[in-house]
Amino acid sequence: MKKWLSLLLVLLLVLSAGAPAMAEKAINSAYVYYENGMPKYWLDFTGSVADNLVLHCYFFSDSWYESYYILDFVSASENSHQGSYRIENVYDSRGGDVSGWFKTLSLEINDDSVRLYIERNQATLAGGPGSTILDGSYEMSPADAGVVYELIEGRELKSWLVLNSGYAELHFSDGRIWYLEIEGSGDYTVNVTKIISQTGETVPFRSLTLSYVQGSMLLNADVNTDFYGTFLYNPRVFLQRNSCGAEEIGRMAQMYYYRHHNFYPPEADVEENADGTFSVHLYEIVNNGDGTYHTATSAWYTVDAAGVGADDIFGDPVDLKM
Repeated sequence: MKKWLSLLLVLLLVLSAGAPAMAEKAINSAYVYYENGMPKYWLDFTGSVADNLVLHCYFFSDSWYESYYILDFVSASENSHQGSYRIENVYDSRGGDVSGWFKTLSLEINDDSVRLYIERNQATLAGGPGSTILDGSYEMSPADAGVVYELIEGRELKSWLVLNSGYAELHFSDGRIWYLEIEGSGDYTVNVTKIISQTGETVPFRSLTLSYVQGSMLLNADVNTDFYGTFLYNPRVFLQRNSCGAEEIGRMAQMYYYRHHNFYPPEADVEENADGTFSVHLYEIVNNGDGTYHTATSAWYTVDAAGVGADDIFGDPVDLKM
């Protein structure tokens, strides 16, 4: 595979404009490496930062948080092995050059997977696996959904962006979906040139831009009185999956509770029921100060393998992917 062809695949989102029916995905929009049932590292192939790839990393220190690196694909050197590239220039979330952190950072792009190989410069290595990316060979598989960025106001999910390799979608909590045709205007910004509703109608607008800012997506909208202003969309920690195991259901539930209540329950017990559903208990163990402890429950959920079900305490519907 020639380097220019691989680069073309990576830049599909920025360089192509088309409604979903026109989008042929040459490669998936995201490749993910799972550890203990949750995404540990994943690569954003949407071109949200033009000419580059974004390596997202999830670490844990009291609660889950995201860090990311910009991988300069343009300056990558092609190895003798076809489809394998050595990344020469790496930048952190603040734009700092951290290329010296890595003796080797390479990608092997295959038809159905991406292998990420990391060899760290030990002199720059600090922290453990909970706070930094370590040496290793990470086999990354296609994610089951596009890259999702969401807008939460208070505790309510207002809208979310889905970035795929050929187009972008803007979903609203009232059920509307806009399909966005875009063109690049800079390394970190794309302009929306056309908006198509889910009924196929063109939505009139004055301006709409998407900018990648420190791991999040900044949306500047001048569409109508209902959608006007600047909105910050944060990446959704768990990529959507059609079916999940008990451990992943537990982690999804913890992050679901965090998104909606701004608190991360540190403990999650999950029991698989005879009917194929899962009972999820979210809680924390509280020190009473006298040598004894008690359990403080945050939530009880019963959900299916896709994370859809009900809040057992309040009776409200839940979807752990939302």
